[in-house]
Amino acid sequence: MLFSLYAMMNKKTMKFVNASEEILGGMKPTMLRYCDPLVNRDSRKLLPLDADKADYIRSGLNPGWTDMDVNQHVSHIKLVNYILEGVPSSIVKSYELCAMSLEYWKECSADSVMQYVSKFCSNHLINNQEIEFDHSLSVEGGPEIVRGRTR
Repeated sequence: MLFSLYAMMNKKTMKFVNASEEILGGMKPTMLRYCDPLVNRDSRKLLPLDADKADYIRSGLNPGWTDMDVNQHVSHIKLVNYILEGVPSSIVKSYELCAMSLEYWKECSADSVMQYVSKFCSNHLINNQEIEFDHSLSVEGGPEIVRGRTR
């Protein structure tokens, strides 16, 4: 099964925005015919993660030139890939991703070395079926780039 994700971002504020009905109407022919976009907002705050309390840590992540967007920053898609690749393989083999919340904080460039940390949420088992992880990707020894939660 093929899935696509469309996101709109305000160029000035670098924050995600809701698409107007006019824009969604123009995109509809390129979207799957049998599926409308799913937007389910998670109102819980994404808190910073401390590497000392993390369950999983990956350091020394180096983006390559193919990971850059037109502004020579690491693309948002690559940042999402870093988050998804950090989930333990035992979880990936046993569960399917059903939700993701992201907050982008900073941009990073090709010369950045990044660190990924993740932690089971305190209420990590939901209905005996779903597991939640909190994630953080930051420049090693520097600012946080993106926070996320996956379920």
